[in-house]
Amino acid sequence: MDQAELIERLRKGDTDAFAELVTTYEETVRSFTAIWSPSRDEADDIAQEVFLAAFRGIHTFEPGKDLKTWLLGISRNLTRNAWRRVSRTSGRHSRTDVHEILERQAVAFFQKRECNMGQREDALRQCMETLPANTKNIFTRYFVDEVSSSELASTLNTTENTVRATLSRIRRALRSCIERRIATESGV
Repeated sequence: MDQAELIERLRKGDTDAFAELVTTYEETVRSFTAIWSPSRDEADDIAQEVFLAAFRGIHTFEPGKDLKTWLLGISRNLTRNAWRRVSRTSGRHSRTDVHEILERQAVAFFQKRECNMGQREDALRQCMETLPANTKNIFTRYFVDEVSSSELASTLNTTENTVRATLSRIRRALRSCIERRIATESGV
């Protein structure tokens, strides 16, 4: 079934269409929430909320747009809301929050590989320690403190595209560092 037909059925309240929506996009949404939610416990709850919010708000979906992108936008918003709740409850994010986020990102990346959690955690900690202080600051402000790329650009007196490119380089560097460390430890 194509996306337009699925959307039309969802707008009519078709529960079979809802089941199809969940089946089609569940892995993508759950992967996103597992990586970016404040805790593993909340990840599944947020993923379920995403699909319920999508079903309730399907009338706001713009024809011609990508459904997966729309669902990930809902995922992002609900994940940010969860972080805000955590922030209000705890007062501010701790260094362990950053490590928890990065750990989940590393876990998702290496999910298909045979390496244990201890190796990933150690590699992540070691890789984070190799980052220059200003790089850690940019990464933390964007991913933990939820400062937008435009706000970062203004603060850093640079362009938004430069900030985005910097964030992309940081993610690639961490991923590469983690891969190298695990490969070295595994003797690969």
